[in-house]
Amino acid sequence: MTDKVRRTPALRVLPWTLGVLLTATACESYVADPLDFDELVRGIAEDEARVRARGRTGTDHVDTALTFESAYRSMLEFGPGITAARNELARLEVIAEAGPRRPNPNFSGGPLALDGPGLTGVLRRGVQATLSLALPLFGRIGAARDVDEAEVVASRVALEARVLEDVYALREDWIALVITMRELELAEAAVKITQRIVQRTSIMVTEGVANGIDLRTAEIDLTEATVERARTRRSMLQIRGAIANRIGRPFAVTARIDSTDLPALDTAGSSAVDVTPVVPTLSPDHPRLRELAARYEVSEQKLRLEVAHQYPDITLGPNYEREGKTDRYGLSLGINLPLFDQNQRAIADAKAERTTARARYVAAMRELETGIERDHARLTVAREELTAATEQKRAVTSLRALARTSLEEGTIEPWRYLDALRRYIAVARNELVALRAIYDAELALERSSATFRLAFESFHESAEDTAEDVHR
Repeated sequence: MTDKVRRTPALRVLPWTLGVLLTATACESYVADPLDFDELVRGIAEDEARVRARGRTGTDHVDTALTFESAYRSMLEFGPGITAARNELARLEVIAEAGPRRPNPNFSGGPLALDGPGLTGVLRRGVQATLSLALPLFGRIGAARDVDEAEVVASRVALEARVLEDVYALREDWIALVITMRELELAEAAVKITQRIVQRTSIMVTEGVANGIDLRTAEIDLTEATVERARTRRSMLQIRGAIANRIGRPFAVTARIDSTDLPALDTAGSSAVDVTPVVPTLSPDHPRLRELAARYEVSEQKLRLEVAHQYPDITLGPNYEREGKTDRYGLSLGINLPLFDQNQRAIADAKAERTTARARYVAAMRELETGIERDHARLTVAREELTAATEQKRAVTSLRALARTSLEEGTIEPWRYLDALRRYIAVARNELVALRAIYDAELALERSSATFRLAFESFHESAEDTAEDVHR
């Protein structure tokens, strides 16, 4: 057999040649993909045109008012936070699909020179080659695969949690914008009424019924009303900007929103869809707890992998040596003796990370339980506040009607009627403040209990369905 191999030297190099070729064909080729700013701008414009066309009906070229449902759908598609979480999930899925890293075979070889025995020995020349492969033991490859799979699951849960978090934030911003729009209407009315009071006071000064102090006071009231209107406009622009950023759409899209798309509350301030006084309970399905539980599972799998790393690999491989006309074949077996480095530091770090992950989970449980109780109590107080504000508005509405009747009968001065209108606007503004407080309390309880307590006119999904929407 040795003579046959010697007569066909190509057979000896064929395995090595095939190994090199297989290695070369398995390599990835670099493909450049530079950023083209103009192309990206066109892509964004095309996406926006598609979304706008989807929101129109028939041949109508006028954009319809933005509803909460359409804002939510845009957020799922273009929201920067959701997009980033979706891309992270895709990255981890690609890594998991590629599989864990496996050790490559190691090839070494070169010329060989040997002296013969004694000082007059003949120098003998030859060649040697060795192929070795490390064999990971104790389930290390499987443990690495489990880590990748746990990372994918954790990323998927994080994506669902991010969707819910952004939905809660969008609900808060939307309700705040609608209420601020109503506040702006009241601010506009307050400016107009105060302008009429200034005009009337100026006439009364001319008639000698009022003095300069009365006029200056009215002018100061007008300035305060104008400042309040500007402040309300600024607040509305900030909320519009927050909504536009969250849904990944141009700022102009928020110029027209459906202000009637607001969850209804009854006169007592309780939610129209959840009037029960029962305090929601904490569930392990809470998105924050699910996310932390998934991260805990990742820490478990990483610890298992580091424990597997403390055991050495076995190196196995054939070797070949040719000296003159003699061929020698052998099989080598090697192992790294873990006398000093047994991966202690990495194992200790993985154990500490698992302990930290458990502590985060327990801390989140306590925080959420406290939050549910706090937000429920906050909701109870907000309902009382809204009830009192509604009663106050009912009384001042009666006063406004009485003042108008008296004005028509000529029993009061016009400025008295204007003053009644201004008081009505102030009370209506207080009612909006109370309304905002109860919405804030409802939204806070939604977030802490991971439920949707408020029903929008255009949006009827549950929190569970919303978390699944991102995968559809």
